Amino acid sequence: MLLLGIAAYLSHQELRKSKFDMLNITIPLARLIVFGTCIFDEITQFFEPYRSADITDLAAHILGIIVFTRLAEKFLESVHE
Repeated sequence: MLLLGIAAYLSHQELRKSKFDMLNITIPLARLIVFGTCIFDEITQFFEPYRSADITDLAAHILGIIVFTRLAEKFLESVHE
């Protein structure tokens, strides 16, 4: 949760809050990039004999991504005020 959260936080800052619009839903681009990496990681763990894919692990990663991109948005808003 923490590692992917930090990746989402730094990516969101570096991408300067870039957003992706689709079907009237706006999602931060950093969230999509880090989430894609997270999904790829879970898929590869499923096929590795010594690793296991876990839905709670995926949920923790998603929570970290959401929380840390929100923190990045709040931080960027406070810096620009």
